[in-house]
Amino acid sequence: MRLACVLGCAIAIAALTASTARAQQPAAARSSRGWVVLPGMWASTDQGLGMSATALHYFPLESGALRPSEIGVIGILTTEGDNVLRAEPMLRFGQDRYRLEADLEVARRTGVFYGTGNEAALADAEGYRRLRLVGRGRLSRRIAESVYLGVAWDSYWSSALEADAGGMLMNGSMLGTKAGAATGMGVVAQRDTRDHLYTPTRGSLLEASAYVYDQALGGDYDFATFHANARTYREVAPEHVLALQVRGDFRAGQPPFDRLPTAGDASLLRGVQGGRFRDQHFLGAQVEYRSPMLWRVGAVMFAATGRVAPALAELAQPAWKLASGGGLRVALKRADRVNARVDIGFSKDGYEIYIQLREAF
Repeated sequence: MRLACVLGCAIAIAALTASTARAQQPAAARSSRGWVVLPGMWASTDQGLGMSATALHYFPLESGALRPSEIGVIGILTTEGDNVLRAEPMLRFGQDRYRLEADLEVARRTGVFYGTGNEAALADAEGYRRLRLVGRGRLSRRIAESVYLGVAWDSYWSSALEADAGGMLMNGSMLGTKAGAATGMGVVAQRDTRDHLYTPTRGSLLEASAYVYDQALGGDYDFATFHANARTYREVAPEHVLALQVRGDFRAGQPPFDRLPTAGDASLLRGVQGGRFRDQHFLGAQVEYRSPMLWRVGAVMFAATGRVAPALAELAQPAWKLASGGGLRVALKRADRVNARVDIGFSKDGYEIYIQLREAF
């Protein structure tokens, strides 16, 4: 039943994408420049009390640019020991013919491991922490109207895990508990007809990527990943937007446990704790309704479903996880449509709160 819902969302995305193809071309307005800074505080199951600061600088890299380049910086501190500094530059040049994106992170991360599988039990929770260095990037070129093709790299290093003795993580049954690195190369493809980068009201975004991680590239693991993401947006009334997303994340080979796909994060299945369920494959979908309220404030309602599985065929089985909730949007830069969002999502296990810049998808 849940798989039918996901497939229905996929068909709806395809239909909306096709039916609005001509209307989805980006507006011809020139991009502007600006700064947005968002401090935040929250409480979560695995991170305790946390403080964060997000800064976003968006700007035209060249004269006449239709879409802005941007540099985002995120800092996080929590009472459970998370210390994160991440930079996310994205540069558009050659009149948006080329795109260079990167994700650089230095972090001491804490997490909770419940085991693998779609029925992992809350009682099996194990806390862990480790140091992590991440460097990712991709270079894409426009090969047709709104279509980009490129190459990508992904490299990270993690320290040996700190966790309680006698648990699943420390008994030798899980790959990736020792210090090690992974390096991968891949290809990425994207078709982007959204009318706006930060808060789209119409258009679609279709993405796919495939990576191969191999010891020959300098890492300690051999595995492959495939990721697919489809989003579509329809303005059903002035300033009222219906957004749909279907996302899949798949693995082959033997990835470390912390590179397995997970169900639940700040973007999809909001309300399910991050890392609550993980396995070789993930498939999920969500729908969100966005509407204005008053002044700079808007509201959203969302619902999502998804599951993980050790084999692709098992994604068709029942026991799909459900999450739903709502939130507020505050237009920090109304002219540039840059929003801060505060969401609360509910699931069978409880609730999670999210405070971030920009939309969930």
